[in-house]
Amino acid sequence: MRCKQGQIIGLLGIALSTIPLTAIADEEVDQTITFNVEEVSMLAMSGGDSVKLELINTDLSAGEDPRKSDSNDSTQLQYTVLTDDDNRNITIEADGDLPPGFDITAGVSNIPGEGQCGTAQTGIDMTSKKTQTLISDVGTCWTGTGTGAQVAYSISPTGGTNGVAELNASDEYSMDVMYTLGED
Repeated sequence: MRCKQGQIIGLLGIALSTIPLTAIADEEVDQTITFNVEEVSMLAMSGGDSVKLELINTDLSAGEDPRKSDSNDSTQLQYTVLTDDDNRNITIEADGDLPPGFDITAGVSNIPGEGQCGTAQTGIDMTSKKTQTLISDVGTCWTGTGTGAQVAYSISPTGGTNGVAELNASDEYSMDVMYTLGED
């Protein structure tokens, strides 16, 4: 007996229809990714470990006050802050021997960067030797590594002759300045 090709295909179709077919479903799994954001407060200074301010004018005529004004804005503060509020400040505090007959002030003239890098303060009296706010209202920000908040120091003779008698040519004066990044 000879089978025809059509009969074989028909029998094969019947045989396959009796095999139970199972649908293959896609399987899914879920995963949660948690992002952890830590608080960051970092402060650095560039521009050198020391600043020199000239006190005496050597190019003067007889009878003139030898004291002169000088300023230096070579100090830059770089900072990075990541916080959930804007209550950070950068304070400045001076300690040391200040020359008599002079007023010295500090201030910030420029704050570059991204985010809320704060509000600059100027005219801070360094002779008080108290901790004072140099930059207020710092929130999440960064100033960059090649630049920063530019700090300027200025020294000028006090009005009148206050302290002039105590100013001696052989005396050396220096003060230490400390910057602190912290909360209000």
